Amino acid sequence: MNRLKEIEGHTGVEVALYEPKKGEQHLEGEYYVGVMMEEPPSQTPDGMEYINLSRDYVSIRGKIGEVGTLHAQLQEFAEETNGKIDSNDWIVETYHPTETGEEVTVYLP
Repeated sequence: MNRLKEIEGHTGVEVALYEPKKGEQHLEGEYYVGVMMEEPPSQTPDGMEYINLSRDYVSIRGKIGEVGTLHAQLQEFAEETNGKIDSNDWIVETYHPTETGEEVTVYLP
C-alpha cells in the first residue's frame, strides 16, 4: 500500500488472490495482494503485475472476523445448488473499510 500512488486508475479496494489448497499436505501456497482496477493500466509499475480474472464466481460479504464461516457458507451453497467450486483457480477476497471495522467479500470460482 505504500506504493499505491504509483498505480493509475485503482479503485482503492484492496484485493487478495489465493491459490486453493490442493490437499492436506499442501501447507503453503501462492498469493497476490493488490488493489482493484477501474480498467487495465497503460503501464504496470516495476515489480508489480496486472492480473485480469474473467470467469464466474459465487460471492458473499461479511465481517472480516468471520472469513472462515463465509468460505464455509459458499461451499455449502455450491453443494446445495449442484454447483462445483473450481479448486484449480484463484480464491479472491476484497476488503472494505466500514464505520464499524472492515468487511470482506469472498469470491470462489
